[in-house]
Amino acid sequence: MTTGVTSPTSNGMFGLNKLSSSLKLKLVTVFLLMSIFPMALVAWLGYQQASTALKDEADAKLTAIPEVKKSQIEGYFGTIAGQAEALSVSSAVIQSVGEFEEAFRALPKELAALGIEVKDSSLQGYYSSEFGPTYKENGGTTSVSQSRPSR
Repeated sequence: MTTGVTSPTSNGMFGLNKLSSSLKLKLVTVFLLMSIFPMALVAWLGYQQASTALKDEADAKLTAIPEVKKSQIEGYFGTIAGQAEALSVSSAVIQSVGEFEEAFRALPKELAALGIEVKDSSLQGYYSSEFGPTYKENGGTTSVSQSRPSR
């Protein structure tokens, strides 16, 4: 005699084998989506953070370039200023400038002896009318005629 009660072993494990294949498919799909969606969200957030970090790093490097160039230029001018200062007190340079001034003052006489005529009226005009006034406006103390070597 058969009773209306079935044992778990006769009809499968608690009737799970009676689940329809469409329900199994739906469950697999739901669990798959539940695992893929968080993974995609984490990947997208990671991409956004990495992109932002790379942009920030590039901006920082581009901002640092002018500062580096500025310090290089300042260092160069500091070196040149130091060299100019060292040369300005050098006895060899001072002696050479004196000899150059003597040669410059003697040049018109030497050229006249060779029969070469020097016309520097345009140069004198430039220094008198253009350079001189600008020089005085910017704090120059001597006039152009005083600073120009005499013949």
